[in-house]
Amino acid sequence: MKYCFRILWRATGVAAFLISSTTAYAATCNTVGSSGSVAFSIAVASNFYAPLNSLATTYANSQGYKITLCQDSSGNLYNSIVPSNSPQYAIFFSADTSKPADVVTQKLNYASPVNYAKGIPAFVLSPNAYAATSGSYRAANYLTTALAAGSGASAVRSSSSLPAIPNYVKLKRSPSSPAVTYLAVGDPSVAPYGVAAGQIMGRDSLFTNNMHQWPGDGNLGTAGSNVSANCSAFLSAGQWVCKYSNIDYTLQAVANNRVTAGFVSYAQVCSVWAGSAYAADQYVLFPDYYTTQAYVELTVTSTTAQAYATAFLSYLGVGGSSWNTWLTNNCYKSL
Repeated sequence: MKYCFRILWRATGVAAFLISSTTAYAATCNTVGSSGSVAFSIAVASNFYAPLNSLATTYANSQGYKITLCQDSSGNLYNSIVPSNSPQYAIFFSADTSKPADVVTQKLNYASPVNYAKGIPAFVLSPNAYAATSGSYRAANYLTTALAAGSGASAVRSSSSLPAIPNYVKLKRSPSSPAVTYLAVGDPSVAPYGVAAGQIMGRDSLFTNNMHQWPGDGNLGTAGSNVSANCSAFLSAGQWVCKYSNIDYTLQAVANNRVTAGFVSYAQVCSVWAGSAYAADQYVLFPDYYTTQAYVELTVTSTTAQAYATAFLSYLGVGGSSWNTWLTNNCYKSL
């Protein structure tokens, strides 16, 4: 098959309804397909919602039925699936590999997990921060570059038309100017891209080359899903990083100028999915800190829904040459 279906993914979120469990969890859901009834539902990590929505829409239209997609952080989705898959999701597209593996441990899977993408973290400026500086690569102005190995994180330019980023980098902080005053990240306890942001900033020892700027998990302001208030409203003295409950909210906080910048997914800001919402020099990529993303087909009570879900996964052809080409054309690393 050919993967040529695109929609625009804006930081304003998606028109949707909510599916809730007995916990505080609530996923944002959307139904695609032009006719028929809903055949099955999918839980998808926020970074992959736009690509999967496009693929599912085309497929559902060709089959004459509808598919419901529910997006949130991988951790929040996992918490709704365990222990009984009460939302009856037929497939879980996570932004990491550990949560699909845990679903297998819980014996909720219909098939084994499959890696489907390698997601690339991106550092992106808010519109105000972007407008406050100038030059040939505005996002790079907020980074201290040309650092020695072990003193910073490995970063690359978002386009070959931009100046290369020399050696290793870290975030500029006051009194440097311009400086990252407030930063948005996904909550690392539930959002794999929040984990990736932590690895870039030195949350753990997995990468020797990191920024050495992680403030500590207990030193993050908890903004949750609040993207209308400034990050500073959630901080105590000396704090400067806010965590959001999924990577969509993280990007919304950036787009709403509630922070100086944030770490999100490349797929959320690249022109394929964001159109002209973000200029190429508004973000910097960190591909060395990619997150491997896996899906797992879940057991559902309806044998018809199970069959439809299995057929959809076969249609995607994850792991084949066409799929890998699609990944690189749509702002992910190939498998």
